[in-house]
Amino acid sequence: MKTIFATILLFAVTFNLIAADLTGRWHGKLGNIELGLNLKVEGKKLTGTILTPDGDGPISNGKVTGSTFSFTYATNGNIIPYSGKLDGDQMELSMVYQEKETKGTLTRLKEDEPLRIPARMRPQMTEYWEPVPKIVGSRSISWNGSSTVRCNRTF
Repeated sequence: MKTIFATILLFAVTFNLIAADLTGRWHGKLGNIELGLNLKVEGKKLTGTILTPDGDGPISNGKVTGSTFSFTYATNGNIIPYSGKLDGDQMELSMVYQEKETKGTLTRLKEDEPLRIPARMRPQMTEYWEPVPKIVGSRSISWNGSSTVRCNRTF
């Protein structure tokens, strides 16, 4: 009986110590934002790169515990926490930004599948506006009735 209990206990401990197989490239949407991840697991440490429409960057503080994981991403002076759960070749991912939680699903890409995230379109100035001086008032002045000088004030 003790042998069976020890075997079950050893199996349970081993199962919990095995980190999720997150290593690879992932693609999907988080809310309405297209997102890509290139991840690597070393023990319980998670490292990698996040690809967003606003640019790419390294992840920080990556941790893996069983099938759950977490990391942070710093962008534009903000540190955004991410957390997720692995389920085979899909992951449920969530982030909290400005006290709002956004969730989504990412799928593991195959070796030959490219990971492309289109850049977000930035507003462009389509017209060039140049101020035009306005004539506020005009006055005619006559000297000896022979000539007229016109004075204009512009602003």
